[in-house]
Amino acid sequence: MTLDEKELLHTIIHEELEARIIKRAYNAESEEYRKKFMKLLQGGDEKVHPYIDKVVNRYFRLRGL
Repeated sequence: MTLDEKELLHTIIHEELEARIIKRAYNAESEEYRKKFMKLLQGGDEKVHPYIDKVVNRYFRLRGL
């Protein structure tokens, strides 16, 4: 996988996770999940982006990328 492909994949995963966080903050069936994701969202970009980057990096590490 080239660096450009890896960066593109990182961006796609990042945007998908951000959309899922927003969706779950407002529509999660579990009150516990709703509170968790709402708290994350209310922290702003300073909390959301490091969390997302951690998840994306874990994905790449598990896939050996």
